[in-house]
Amino acid sequence: MDVKVLGTGCAKCNQLYAEAQKAIADAGVQATLTKVEDVQEILAHGVMATPALVVDGQVKASGRVPGAAEIAGWLSPSKELPVVVTDPCCGPAEASAACCCGGGAQAAEKPCPFKKALPWILILAAVAIGLYAALSPSSPVPVPAAPAPTTQPAQAR
Repeated sequence: MDVKVLGTGCAKCNQLYAEAQKAIADAGVQATLTKVEDVQEILAHGVMATPALVVDGQVKASGRVPGAAEIAGWLSPSKELPVVVTDPCCGPAEASAACCCGGGAQAAEKPCPFKKALPWILILAAVAIGLYAALSPSSPVPVPAAPAPTTQPAQAR
């Protein structure tokens, strides 16, 4: 397991490094702990706020110092739950092509509602983009011209 603490060497970065060391010891896992202070390498991980913690290439925390217990939870081997893939129109997806989207036997009985809705979704997206472009401050908005001042002859008193 590869654990990296990303930061420029500030007090919070050092605190995160100490918390990571404690978490590795508490979890009893084999891990390599590395402190990364190179800004280019920090940015390569997509981190914009330090300190950050990366476990096996995945950013787990950024801009805060998680406690050792939280870090230990990320380090311990997780029990993988079975993945259930669901199809939006037919329920649980099956290995066969019996799904309405797959063109099986159900396709004739129950057409996919998302295939019918797609043109409407695209139209609504185009309208939203047009409204945004029309209302954004960068687009020129026509300003009505102020009426010209009228001069009236002075009344005699």
